[in-house]
Amino acid sequence: MALTNVQTTLWVQTMVQNYLEKGIMAPICNRNLKQTGANAWKIVAAVAGTAEDVDDTSDITYQALTDSATDMTVNFDKHVPQIDLDSDRMSTDIQYLMAYMNESAGTLTSALDAAILGNYGDAGYDSYETGSTAWQFTKDTCADIPGFFAKLSNQARTANWPDAKRKFLIGPPGLEEAIMTYTGGRATAYGDEVMNGRKVTKIMDWNVMFSNQCTTVSTTVHGLAFTEQDSIALAIQSDLASVESMRAEGRHGTLYRPRLRAGHKVYRSEGLIDVNFNTTTVATS
Repeated sequence: MALTNVQTTLWVQTMVQNYLEKGIMAPICNRNLKQTGANAWKIVAAVAGTAEDVDDTSDITYQALTDSATDMTVNFDKHVPQIDLDSDRMSTDIQYLMAYMNESAGTLTSALDAAILGNYGDAGYDSYETGSTAWQFTKDTCADIPGFFAKLSNQARTANWPDAKRKFLIGPPGLEEAIMTYTGGRATAYGDEVMNGRKVTKIMDWNVMFSNQCTTVSTTVHGLAFTEQDSIALAIQSDLASVESMRAEGRHGTLYRPRLRAGHKVYRSEGLIDVNFNTTTVATS
């Protein structure tokens, strides 16, 4: 029984396209990696130099450019095995395979998002409303939204996050409800940009995105705050062998096996905040 690749280029392009459309983490993680093996990468991050006083009476001593290098290996490997029965294919003229390719790509990228967002335990900081009480916004008005973002910004400033990089917050759908409740009840937008789809383009200097893939533990949903292409590294393996097709043994049909392999890792914990939300993010009373 022969093993063949099925429309490989189409599959890989579909995977990448759907990751950008349906996944949220790939575009904002650090992809500046050096591959050191078949399943291994080295994360390279520049280390800041030291500011020194100028002394015109002596020669300058130059500092060498240095970086911190962290190893990362494959820790995500999932597939979506499916069978396309001959009886289904013969009973319709609809070209349905592309639709299934898209759905498979979306399933895999959502699973990868969930895996990356599950790194909240490696964050160097936690964000709570008070003490160890998770964030919950007031019923009907969500008037505490400004305080939430102000407190989060203060934490970022304390941690010396670089101003030149965009700040991102990934939160649960309940946060979207809270923001929309708050902004919908205001007379003016106060400089906030218009909300577009699943993403608030910018609110109080934060780029906010919402995901069902945030990790829930008991009554707490863990969101993540970090700067773009910083703190979390990601490498995706999606080569020509990622999707295979073969005739089924013992069945009249064709087997399809889309597979996604990747590595992800938190390499700078001080650049990551675990934002704790109550599972009932907007209070009901």
